[in-house]
Amino acid sequence: MLEALAKAGGKRTQAAEILGWGRSTLWRKMKYHGLLSRSRMVPQKGR
Repeated sequence: MLEALAKAGGKRTQAAEILGWGRSTLWRKMKYHGLLSRSRMVPQKGR
């Protein structure tokens, strides 16, 4: 899951697609593992 988030540049929708999951499934699993935050997991370039 973390690897998919890194590959997607922190974009949760793209990470879910990489994993073959829906956005809600990714959100639920992130919540279960304590990985939710208001900011993106990986900073984007130029920010």
